[in-house]
Amino acid sequence: MITMERDHDHIRRMLICEPRGSVARHVNLLVPSTREDCVAGAIIMEPTEYPPMSGSNTICVATVLLETGMVPMNEPETRFKLDMPGGVIEVRAECRGGECQSITLRNAPAFAERLDANIEVEGLGTLKVDIAYGGMFYAIVDAAALGFSVTPDEARAWR
Repeated sequence: MITMERDHDHIRRMLICEPRGSVARHVNLLVPSTREDCVAGAIIMEPTEYPPMSGSNTICVATVLLETGMVPMNEPETRFKLDMPGGVIEVRAECRGGECQSITLRNAPAFAERLDANIEVEGLGTLKVDIAYGGMFYAIVDAAALGFSVTPDEARAWR
């Protein structure tokens, strides 16, 4: 993922950005796994980044691997692991008639990296955030600290 971003980002931009792409287009690049316990790896390319993990993209990868025969499909259930940049993802696919009926994922282990960390945000000052990992890192802030109450009438302000 890092090599693609650093040395080959022109491929992502060519596939995803206008005139061929759009903000809704994502590309999942299938690659060999670096681990023996995984059937394949994938690099997720989105319009603005290379996320280490995405549930919806991983569902797409698992479905393609099974329905193209790249991974043997066992009915009624096929289980395998994927080597994603965010960690190993366990896949359980319910299969019938040569098609995936549903995909269930077990993500990489989640954890809190830091709780009540102070960060400086231009225009807002010092905010307390929790830093969590769940396939990629997230900063979680109390909406009230930003002046929001998370109600329907404030939906436009969240964009």
